[in-house]
Amino acid sequence: THDRLGRLPLAVGMRVMILHNILTSVGVVNGAEGMIRRIVYDEENNGDRVALAVFVHVEGAIVNLPGLEPGVVPVFPDSVSMKL
Repeated sequence: THDRLGRLPLAVGMRVMILHNILTSVGVVNGAEGMIRRIVYDEENNGDRVALAVFVHVEGAIVNLPGLEPGVVPVFPDSVSMKL
Protein backbone atom coordinates (compact mmCIF):
# COMPACT_ATOMS: atom_id res chain seq x y z
CA THR A 1 0.00 0.00 0.00
CA HIS A 2 1.00 3.63 -0.21
CA ASP A 3 0.44 4.46 3.45
CA ARG A 4 2.78 3.84 6.37
CA LEU A 5 0.55 1.08 7.77
CA GLY A 6 1.48 -1.05 4.77
CA ARG A 7 5.22 -0.94 5.51
CA LEU A 8 7.29 -3.02 7.86
CA PRO A 9 10.88 -2.00 8.59
CA LEU A 10 13.35 -4.89 8.40
CA ALA A 11 16.89 -5.03 9.73
CA VAL A 12 19.65 -7.61 9.87
CA GLY A 13 19.69 -8.99 13.42
CA MET A 14 15.96 -8.41 13.89
CA ARG A 15 14.08 -11.20 15.70
CA VAL A 16 11.17 -12.59 13.69
CA MET A 17 8.54 -15.32 13.91
CA ILE A 18 7.55 -17.67 11.09
CA LEU A 19 3.78 -17.37 10.56
CA HIS A 20 3.25 -20.17 8.03
CA ASN A 21 4.38 -23.78 7.72
CA ILE A 22 7.17 -23.39 5.15
CA LEU A 23 9.28 -26.55 5.58
CA THR A 24 7.56 -28.64 8.23
CA SER A 25 9.91 -31.63 7.86
CA VAL A 26 12.89 -29.57 9.05
CA GLY A 27 11.22 -27.32 11.64
CA VAL A 28 10.47 -24.14 9.67
CA VAL A 29 6.93 -23.99 10.98
CA ASN A 30 4.27 -21.57 12.22
CA GLY A 31 5.51 -20.12 15.53
CA ALA A 32 9.22 -20.87 15.00
CA GLU A 33 11.46 -17.95 15.94
CA GLY A 34 14.58 -16.77 14.23
CA MET A 35 16.83 -13.87 13.30
CA ILE A 36 17.24 -12.03 10.01
CA ARG A 37 20.68 -12.70 8.51
CA ARG A 38 20.36 -10.98 5.12
CA ILE A 39 17.82 -8.98 3.11
CA VAL A 40 17.68 -8.74 -0.69
CA TYR A 41 15.99 -5.57 -1.96
CA ASP A 42 14.68 -4.19 -5.23
CA GLU A 43 14.49 -0.43 -5.68
CA GLU A 44 11.36 1.14 -7.14
CA ASN A 45 11.41 4.15 -9.49
CA ASN A 46 10.58 6.50 -6.60
CA GLY A 47 13.58 5.27 -4.58
CA ASP A 48 11.63 3.07 -2.16
CA ARG A 49 13.22 -0.30 -1.43
CA VAL A 50 11.08 -3.43 -1.49
CA ALA A 51 12.26 -6.68 0.08
CA LEU A 52 12.45 -9.53 -2.43
CA ALA A 53 13.72 -12.12 0.07
CA VAL A 54 14.68 -12.25 3.72
CA PHE A 55 17.13 -14.91 4.85
CA VAL A 56 16.26 -16.07 8.36
CA HIS A 57 18.22 -18.30 10.72
CA VAL A 58 15.42 -20.36 12.29
CA GLU A 59 16.18 -21.67 15.78
CA GLY A 60 16.09 -25.46 15.89
CA ALA A 61 15.63 -25.88 12.14
CA ILE A 62 17.53 -28.82 10.72
CA VAL A 63 18.12 -27.48 7.23
CA ASN A 64 21.24 -27.00 5.12
CA LEU A 65 20.43 -25.35 1.80
CA PRO A 66 23.22 -24.93 -0.80
CA GLY A 67 24.96 -21.57 -0.49
CA LEU A 68 23.44 -20.78 2.93
CA GLU A 69 24.71 -21.38 6.43
CA PRO A 70 22.98 -24.21 8.35
CA GLY A 71 19.56 -23.28 9.70
CA VAL A 72 19.06 -20.37 7.27
CA VAL A 73 16.05 -20.33 4.93
CA PRO A 74 14.81 -17.75 2.44
CA VAL A 75 11.43 -16.20 3.18
CA PHE A 76 9.59 -14.44 0.37
CA PRO A 77 6.93 -11.68 0.53
CA ASP A 78 3.35 -12.73 0.99
CA SER A 79 0.34 -10.50 0.75
CA VAL A 80 -3.19 -10.76 2.00
CA SER A 81 -6.10 -8.61 0.99
CA MET A 82 -9.48 -8.36 2.63
CA LYS A 83 -12.68 -6.76 1.57
CA LEU A 84 -15.15 -5.74 4.24
